[in-house]
Amino acid sequence: MISNKTRSLFTLVAYNHKKNKNSLRILLGAFERSELYQKSRIVLYDTKTDLVNGLGGLIHGQAPVFLLISLHTIQIRETARLLAQLRARHGRTFMAIGGGPQASGDPHRTLELGFDYLVRGEAEQTLSLLIESLLNGRAPEHIQGIVYRVGSEIRDTGFSVPVCLDDYPPFAADLRLYGYIEISRGCPHGCSYCQTPRVFGTRQRHRTLDLVLDHVLFLHKRGLGTYRFLTPNALTYGSTDGRTPNIETVEMLLAKTREIIGPVKKLYYGSFPSEIRPELISPGVIRMLKKYIDNDNLIIGAQSGSQRILDLAHRHHTVEQVVQAVRWIREAGLKANVDFIVGFPDETETDWNETRTCMENLLKAGARIHAHFLIPLPQTIYVQNPPRLLPDRVRQYLNLKASHGQLFGQWQTQERLSLGLIEYFQTGKIAS
Repeated sequence: MISNKTRSLFTLVAYNHKKNKNSLRILLGAFERSELYQKSRIVLYDTKTDLVNGLGGLIHGQAPVFLLISLHTIQIRETARLLAQLRARHGRTFMAIGGGPQASGDPHRTLELGFDYLVRGEAEQTLSLLIESLLNGRAPEHIQGIVYRVGSEIRDTGFSVPVCLDDYPPFAADLRLYGYIEISRGCPHGCSYCQTPRVFGTRQRHRTLDLVLDHVLFLHKRGLGTYRFLTPNALTYGSTDGRTPNIETVEMLLAKTREIIGPVKKLYYGSFPSEIRPELISPGVIRMLKKYIDNDNLIIGAQSGSQRILDLAHRHHTVEQVVQAVRWIREAGLKANVDFIVGFPDETETDWNETRTCMENLLKAGARIHAHFLIPLPQTIYVQNPPRLLPDRVRQYLNLKASHGQLFGQWQTQERLSLGLIEYFQTGKIAS
C-alpha cells in the first residue's frame, strides 16, 4: 500500500494493477498538480486482495471515498468480479470511477460492470473536474468526457478534450510513482485492430524536448537506473505529421538524455514499450540509435506477411519493407523481434501461406517472432467481424516454432480471451 498520508477532505483509492501502472502514474501525476490534491488522501493497492481487505478501513465518517480503476478490454471479467466483491462487502459506501481504453471505447456496457462514473478519453483534467463536481453535490453533466447513470437513463457527455502533454508530468513525483516517460500520444495510421487513434486521436502530439529532459534530470537526481520512453512510434517523436521520421529530434533526445544520465545508467529506445514501424528503418537510423541505446534488440511491427491483409488492416507498409528492416537490424549486430497478429477473420489459406513464408524468411535472417492473437477491441471493426479460432495447421506451426525458441508471445491466452470477448460484445454476458 502507498499513501500520501495527507489530512483529507476525501480519500482517493487507486487499484495499482500491474497492467495499468503506467496510465495510473500519468493520471496521479496530473492530479498532484490540481488544487484538490492538497485536500485528498491517496491510497494505492497493488493487489486485489489488499484492495478488498483495505477499503473497509478507509470508509468512515463523512469523507467520501473514490475508487479509481483503469481497465483494458481483456480485464473486463476480472474487473466485474472485483467490483461485485467490493459491492457485496461495502455496498454503496464508495464511488467507483472507471477509465482506460475499455471505458473510453465501450462506455455503456462498461458502466454496467458496477461503476458509478466513467471518464471517457484522456483524464488528466477530467478526473479533477469530476471529483470537484461530486464534492460540491453537482451532477457532472457540464463536464465533457463523463458517463454516468441517472435512474434508468445513461448520461454520456462524449469524449474529453485532448490535453497538451506539456501541461502535465509523465509520472507522480510526490507519490514517487516513476516509470516510462511518455513523449508522444496519438497515431495517424488508424490500423484496423488498434484503439490508440480512436482514444487519443489521429494527430500525434509530443511533449516538448526541453520538458522531457527536465523529467529525465528529475529522475536521474532521484537515482532511477533505467530510462524508457513511451510513444506509438519511436522514430516519429517531434514529427509534424506522425508519419515522417524526425531523426534529428530523436537523436537530440537520446544524446541529451545520455549526457544527463551518464554511461552507466541504462537507456532503452526502439524496444519495449515502444516499437518502430518497418518503413522507417534504415542503416543510418540504426547507426544513430546504437550510439546511445543499451537495448540489444529493436521491435518491428509486421502484423502479417500477406500484403492483402496488411492493406485491409491499413498498415501502410509492405512485406518487403519488413524483411529489409530485419536484414539491416541484423547486419548492425542487433536482435530483431517482429510482431505478428494471427486470427484475422479475412485471412485465407493463401494469406496464411504468405505469412508463414515471411516468418520463415525472417527466422532465417535471425529474427524472433512475437505472436499475438487478434483481440476484438471497442471501436474497431473486429467487434462486428470477430476473429476466429486458428486452423490446426497454424496452431501446429506456431507451437513448433515456439518449441524451437524462434517464437514467443501469449497468443494462446489471447485466443481464449478473444472468444470470451466475442460472446460479451454479442450478448453482454461475461464468460466464466
